[in-house]
Amino acid sequence: MIIDRDKPMAKQTLDSARATMKHYWADQDRVVSTFETTIALMREKRETLLLCQALNELGDYYFQNELPIEASISWTDGVDAAFGVFASVKEWRDIFEGSDGNEHGDAEVLKTVGIWELCMAVTMLGKLSKFVHRRDAHMRLECCLMAARATHVMYSADLSHPHKLREFARFQPQQLWCGVDLFDAPEICTAAVLMEMVEYMCTELESCDAVLEAMPMLALYIHIADGLLDTFHSIRCALLRVQVLTDRKSVV
Repeated sequence: MIIDRDKPMAKQTLDSARATMKHYWADQDRVVSTFETTIALMREKRETLLLCQALNELGDYYFQNELPIEASISWTDGVDAAFGVFASVKEWRDIFEGSDGNEHGDAEVLKTVGIWELCMAVTMLGKLSKFVHRRDAHMRLECCLMAARATHVMYSADLSHPHKLREFARFQPQQLWCGVDLFDAPEICTAAVLMEMVEYMCTELESCDAVLEAMPMLALYIHIADGLLDTFHSIRCALLRVQVLTDRKSVV
């Protein structure tokens, strides 16, 4: 039997980088150097999910240390890594074959990219939109639209979920994906952070009149808020959905 030792070694390397960040937070050169070495290893071993995690966390570190340009580069690289496409934010319509897609095409994207990688991409796109492109309305919206489309693709993992955007208007999933617990892998995707980004992007999409595109993401927002037993966000999402449906009666 062949034993794959690369994955545990890569995971241990990322955990070591995290420990360095925790214990030597103020030593920026040390933290960055450790993460850059880790990221290089992940690229070499083609550990896409671990690479996305490392780039996301390095971006967070940069942003918290008031280095938004470096944070932008890390988060953008993380999104590119998830999809395996350079400058993916500019090419996302080609990646997803349009705004509404088709079930077969979306299933292929999901199979190629992966559920957790999509979650990571949505989180980083939210950070890019909210924290980096605050003064660039076009890029701010593009990040939200790409994240909304990525969220739409996620539902292709379960045949019981709707696919057409209009069908999400009153949809509330009991689970997102069979066998995948969104709330049980905080080292990959922190549900509370994802919820914060999804709330922001739903609001941004609604304000830009991208109502249909926001529907799958609103369903995700409701699912996370209910799963975290977050009363504030459950009410906030319900009100936002009512507002969206009121603004665009043609959706239903």
